[in-house]
Amino acid sequence: MVSELLNYISTQLPSIFTGLTMSIFGIGIYKMGDGWVFAFGKFRGKYTALALLLCSLTAVSLLTPFINSIWASILPDLAEFQIVGGLLVFGMIAVNEITGWNHFELKSGIAYAVGMLLIFRPDLPYILFQ
Repeated sequence: MVSELLNYISTQLPSIFTGLTMSIFGIGIYKMGDGWVFAFGKFRGKYTALALLLCSLTAVSLLTPFINSIWASILPDLAEFQIVGGLLVFGMIAVNEITGWNHFELKSGIAYAVGMLLIFRPDLPYILFQ
Protein backbone atom coordinates (compact mmCIF):
# COMPACT_ATOMS: atom_id res chain seq x y z
CA MET A 1 0.00 0.00 0.00
CA VAL A 2 2.75 2.48 0.97
CA SER A 3 4.88 1.58 -2.05
CA GLU A 4 1.86 2.10 -4.33
CA LEU A 5 1.24 5.50 -2.78
CA LEU A 6 4.90 6.51 -3.16
CA ASN A 7 4.91 5.28 -6.75
CA TYR A 8 1.78 7.31 -7.50
CA ILE A 9 3.30 10.41 -5.90
CA SER A 10 6.51 9.97 -7.89
CA THR A 11 4.57 9.82 -11.15
CA GLN A 12 2.69 13.00 -10.17
CA LEU A 13 5.79 15.03 -9.21
CA PRO A 14 5.73 17.16 -12.38
CA SER A 15 2.13 18.12 -11.56
CA ILE A 16 3.04 18.88 -7.96
CA PHE A 17 5.95 21.12 -8.95
CA THR A 18 3.83 22.72 -11.67
CA GLY A 19 1.15 23.53 -9.09
CA LEU A 20 3.71 25.08 -6.75
CA THR A 21 5.25 27.10 -9.58
CA MET A 22 1.93 28.36 -10.87
CA SER A 23 0.70 29.25 -7.38
CA ILE A 24 3.83 31.31 -6.76
CA PHE A 25 3.33 33.11 -10.09
CA GLY A 26 -0.38 33.64 -9.44
CA ILE A 27 0.05 34.94 -5.93
CA GLY A 28 2.68 37.37 -7.14
CA ILE A 29 0.20 39.03 -9.52
CA TYR A 30 -2.65 39.79 -7.13
CA LYS A 31 -4.05 39.05 -3.70
CA MET A 32 -7.72 38.77 -2.81
CA GLY A 33 -9.43 38.81 0.53
CA ASP A 34 -12.86 39.30 2.02
CA GLY A 35 -14.08 42.34 0.12
CA TRP A 36 -10.78 43.49 -1.39
CA VAL A 37 -8.40 42.89 -4.30
CA PHE A 38 -4.82 44.14 -4.29
CA ALA A 39 -2.88 44.10 -7.57
CA PHE A 40 0.10 45.98 -8.96
CA GLY A 41 0.50 47.98 -5.75
CA LYS A 42 -3.07 49.27 -5.47
CA PHE A 43 -6.47 48.17 -4.27
CA ARG A 44 -8.73 47.45 -7.24
CA GLY A 45 -12.46 47.56 -7.93
CA LYS A 46 -14.81 44.74 -8.83
CA TYR A 47 -14.52 45.03 -12.61
CA THR A 48 -10.74 45.24 -12.51
CA ALA A 49 -10.73 42.21 -10.23
CA LEU A 50 -12.89 40.32 -12.72
CA ALA A 51 -10.52 41.20 -15.58
CA LEU A 52 -7.50 40.20 -13.48
CA LEU A 53 -9.06 36.88 -12.55
CA LEU A 54 -10.08 36.01 -16.12
CA CYS A 55 -6.72 37.05 -17.58
CA SER A 56 -4.84 35.16 -14.87
CA LEU A 57 -6.89 32.01 -15.38
CA THR A 58 -6.32 32.20 -19.12
CA ALA A 59 -2.58 32.73 -18.69
CA VAL A 60 -2.29 29.91 -16.15
CA SER A 61 -4.26 27.56 -18.41
CA LEU A 62 -2.01 28.35 -21.35
CA LEU A 63 1.26 28.19 -19.36
CA THR A 64 0.54 25.08 -17.28
CA PRO A 65 1.33 22.48 -19.99
CA PHE A 66 4.58 24.31 -20.81
CA ILE A 67 5.68 24.52 -17.15
CA ASN A 68 4.66 20.88 -16.64
CA SER A 69 6.82 19.78 -19.57
CA ILE A 70 9.78 21.68 -18.13
CA TRP A 71 9.37 19.95 -14.76
CA ALA A 72 8.83 16.58 -16.45
CA SER A 73 12.16 16.99 -18.23
CA ILE A 74 14.06 18.18 -15.13
CA LEU A 75 12.79 15.84 -12.40
CA PRO A 76 14.05 12.50 -13.79
CA ASP A 77 17.62 13.82 -13.57
CA LEU A 78 17.32 14.76 -9.89
CA ALA A 79 18.09 12.59 -6.87
CA GLU A 80 15.32 11.92 -4.35
CA PHE A 81 16.70 14.34 -1.78
CA GLN A 82 17.11 17.07 -4.39
CA ILE A 83 13.39 16.72 -5.08
CA VAL A 84 12.63 16.93 -1.36
CA GLY A 85 14.84 20.03 -1.15
CA GLY A 86 13.00 21.60 -4.07
CA LEU A 87 9.67 20.88 -2.43
CA LEU A 88 10.89 22.56 0.78
CA VAL A 89 12.13 25.67 -1.02
CA PHE A 90 9.17 26.08 -3.38
CA GLY A 91 6.70 25.11 -0.64
CA MET A 92 8.08 27.70 1.78
CA ILE A 93 8.01 30.39 -0.89
CA ALA A 94 4.38 29.51 -1.65
CA VAL A 95 3.37 29.46 2.03
CA ASN A 96 5.00 32.83 2.66
CA GLU A 97 3.37 34.34 -0.42
CA ILE A 98 -0.09 32.97 0.37
CA THR A 99 -0.05 34.09 4.00
CA GLY A 100 1.93 37.31 3.56
CA TRP A 101 4.51 36.07 6.05
CA ASN A 102 8.09 37.27 6.04
CA HIS A 103 10.33 35.34 3.63
CA PHE A 104 13.43 36.16 5.63
CA GLU A 105 12.60 35.23 9.22
CA LEU A 106 14.29 32.35 11.04
CA LYS A 107 11.74 29.57 10.39
CA SER A 108 11.63 30.32 6.67
CA GLY A 109 15.40 30.59 6.61
CA ILE A 110 15.75 27.14 8.13
CA ALA A 111 13.43 25.62 5.52
CA TYR A 112 15.30 27.42 2.72
CA ALA A 113 18.69 26.35 4.10
CA VAL A 114 17.71 22.70 4.51
CA GLY A 115 16.12 22.69 1.06
CA MET A 116 19.14 24.27 -0.60
CA LEU A 117 21.48 21.93 1.27
CA LEU A 118 19.51 18.94 -0.04
CA ILE A 119 19.50 20.36 -3.57
CA PHE A 120 23.25 20.92 -3.65
CA ARG A 121 24.31 17.99 -1.43
CA PRO A 122 21.72 15.21 -1.95
CA ASP A 123 24.23 12.70 -0.58
CA LEU A 124 24.33 14.40 2.83
CA PRO A 125 21.47 12.43 4.47
CA TYR A 126 23.22 9.19 3.48
CA ILE A 127 26.48 10.43 4.99
CA LEU A 128 24.85 11.67 8.21
CA PHE A 129 22.73 8.58 8.85
CA GLN A 130 25.15 5.76 8.02
